[in-house]
Amino acid sequence: MPFVKAMCTNCGGILQVDESKDAAVCPFCSTPYIVEKAINNYQINNQYNIENSNVYINNGISAEKKLENAEAILTVHHDCEKAEQLFMEVAELLPMDYRAWWGIVRSQTAGFTYFGFDNDELDDVRQYMTSAIKVAGDKKDALIERWDQYMSDYNTLIDLDAKRKILKDKMYIAKLNQPVGFRSIRKIIGFILIILGIIVLPPSIQKGKVSEVIFAAIVLCFVGGFLIVYDLQKTKEANDEYNNAKEDLDKIVKKMAEVDPYNTWFDN
Repeated sequence: MPFVKAMCTNCGGILQVDESKDAAVCPFCSTPYIVEKAINNYQINNQYNIENSNVYINNGISAEKKLENAEAILTVHHDCEKAEQLFMEVAELLPMDYRAWWGIVRSQTAGFTYFGFDNDELDDVRQYMTSAIKVAGDKKDALIERWDQYMSDYNTLIDLDAKRKILKDKMYIAKLNQPVGFRSIRKIIGFILIILGIIVLPPSIQKGKVSEVIFAAIVLCFVGGFLIVYDLQKTKEANDEYNNAKEDLDKIVKKMAEVDPYNTWFDN
């Protein structure tokens, strides 16, 4: 059976219902309704009258009631998608009421707590914001102030995220320079040279060879020791660089969490 349009008799939400069913539950306000009544409600509500700047749908739900329901769905139930749909419907009925456009903005930004937009998505939100400002009257300054604060937070996250990426690259490079065990070639060569020097030096001294062989053995031990010490120093530098970058990264992430407590930025 094909689905037909209906309207919730409680909140005014637009529904797609199976007319063969007797009853169902509204996905917007969770109120049970009679399918036949919801279909009739939608058909009746297609004809509306404008009265006192509010659109009343004959015996159905007024736009003002839809605004009230959308506000409750957004602020009480935190269902931004359903709230946005209702605000969209009101915006079609009352394009001069800033609350509908402003409600769309608030729904899309989850009450100005969602920052995971790409540039195109943010432009869409900005267009609804512009529509709200155009008809906001004496509420215009308050809306602009709130939007500017949101954009300030958004731009702060852009700057912090750029720093975060740089620090992650530093940590990656420092990690590559952190030899573990015998992974360092310098350290391996150093140990080999010392071992060779130790092997060569005692027999040479016992045989009274105090010339080039002993000198070579001493040089081997010295060079081997130098390579080991040099490797340890480079390892310490890499560890310090990694730890410093990690400490700075933790500070950046903490600042991002203060601006974006729900961690929505990384949806971007």
